Amino acid sequence: MDPRLAALFKGMSNADPAPVRVKPMPIQVLHHAQATVQLAPTDLLRCIMDMAWIAFFYLLRPGEYCKSPENTPLALKDVSCSIGFRKLDILHCPHQELDRATQSSLTFDDQKNRERGETVAHTRSGHTIACPTRALVRRIKYLRLAGAGPDTYLCAVRPGLRWISVTSKSVSSLLKTSAAALPNLNYGPADVEARSLRAGGAMALLCGKVDRDTIRLVGRWKSDAMFRYLHAQALPLIRDLASTMLQHGSFYLAPGADVPAPAAPLFAAQE
Repeated sequence: MDPRLAALFKGMSNADPAPVRVKPMPIQVLHHAQATVQLAPTDLLRCIMDMAWIAFFYLLRPGEYCKSPENTPLALKDVSCSIGFRKLDILHCPHQELDRATQSSLTFDDQKNRERGETVAHTRSGHTIACPTRALVRRIKYLRLAGAGPDTYLCAVRPGLRWISVTSKSVSSLLKTSAAALPNLNYGPADVEARSLRAGGAMALLCGKVDRDTIRLVGRWKSDAMFRYLHAQALPLIRDLASTMLQHGSFYLAPGADVPAPAAPLFAAQE
């Protein structure tokens, strides 16, 4: 077979399946899950929660923050932290400096929209736990103490001699348990899964009246050609996003509400 065809077919076989719309995850579910984990914390549960916060704020797809046969999740080398405008050496700087980080970013080298090397950044949210920068710092510190290298997945833990990675199934299980404990949210077991975090983060931004272009940039949804010339890590653009998402991530669905309609009509209705 021609190598070009072989590469094409391989890429098609690894492509994401046709999208199945999910309900957005309200931030109340994450707060409940965090409180549950703190009652009996383990390295794995802490990792699941940190990755859930990171996925919510950075609008990540499950394959970007969980290990699966089809995808390669984000690794330490894809993370950057800084104090103001001073970039930190996250693999070697003192932990005290990491704790002072005011901004963090993720670089996506392999993603669904095929824009390699795209970077998205956040500042602190103002919360000690529900914060994209603090969650990434917690992951960095754990992985460094466990002897991780730059290629180690962010979702990896080392409870013994071997590394294991968080899966979307384990994330979904924790979130389903918390959603079931909050019946006023009107969520059924089938409504909650790992993919709901990406939709929940986008809904939080929408509820916070963040403009559609910014949401597309942060979520890396490709639309117009102009977006390839814009940068979601520009400080004026991202300065207040994390705090906005923290404040506006709480919402309720009406009883019997089905999966939301496609996003395009929602955006069109705002214009």
